Amino acid sequence: MKIALIGNETSRSELFFETLSQGQLVNPGKKNISNVMVYDERLHELSQHFNPKKTTYASLQTTFIDMSSGMPFEELRLMDALTFFIRTWPVYDGEKVDPLSDYDQFVTDLKIRDLDMLDRYCTRNAKDLNKKKELEYAKALFDCIENDYPISKAGTLAVERSRHLGLVSIMPRFVMLDLCEKEWKSSKLAESMKNKYPDAEFMEVCLSVERDIALMDPESRQEMLDLYHIKELVVDKFLRKIFHYLGWINFFTVGEDEVKAWTLQDGSFAYDAAGKIHSDIQRGFIKAEVVHFSDFKQHHFSLKECKDTGSLSVEGKNYLVQDGDIIHFRFNV
Repeated sequence: MKIALIGNETSRSELFFETLSQGQLVNPGKKNISNVMVYDERLHELSQHFNPKKTTYASLQTTFIDMSSGMPFEELRLMDALTFFIRTWPVYDGEKVDPLSDYDQFVTDLKIRDLDMLDRYCTRNAKDLNKKKELEYAKALFDCIENDYPISKAGTLAVERSRHLGLVSIMPRFVMLDLCEKEWKSSKLAESMKNKYPDAEFMEVCLSVERDIALMDPESRQEMLDLYHIKELVVDKFLRKIFHYLGWINFFTVGEDEVKAWTLQDGSFAYDAAGKIHSDIQRGFIKAEVVHFSDFKQHHFSLKECKDTGSLSVEGKNYLVQDGDIIHFRFNV
């Protein structure tokens, strides 16, 4: 899972990278990468119960990308989602700040690049009869991107069959609106921008405050959260929304050695989940013993109680894994 953090020269996207990476500073001119732990309260409770030697949360890879030399399309096309940062307040008297215009320009740059790529692809393969269907898909996507239609209008197959083209304008996008401390609590900017761009996810944040709080020790952090009347840091909301927006879920494996969260695409089966852990488990799959976290907690974290009440089930390869499932795989190789 790869998420790009980008912004124009006036943004402060590096502050968010430092927040996510717990203080890792951006190295100018370099590709800055951090594997970020995605906290899950359910895994925390499981860890407290089993007291394992190791607790492993899900993670995602965030990459801070320097845009000082222009839009780095070749890097962006390798990502699963884009996060674009916009500063919404002036640094000096008289500076004109137009967040909507900044985002319009960003979207336009992505569109121009993709339209050019699709046009060249269609021209290059116009006479290839074996690519007739692919050309239809490419033209459908071209029409959607050019006219700002929802990509869904082109059809799921069009998107899937065109992935090899590395289109960036159809990627999931998050937009972080960096507010000054004075406007932080009262801004309606995200709501107004969402009206024009309903397919993007807009979030408001005061990056300087957010970073300072996130890097504090737990006791001081809670004091600052209380002082600012903050229930949850934006960085935590962001990580949770990334999972939901991209359709990812967590399932868990538990034991005395390790309690671990595994990330899986929503709609995947037990057979797919087994392969996440190890190819041997998938190859030798027999059955999956499954209990949902909510049932496990309700029955006092007792597998015996879950078995006695029927909350623990034995499933086959085609069981549809649910977010929060605790799974033990039976296998033989």
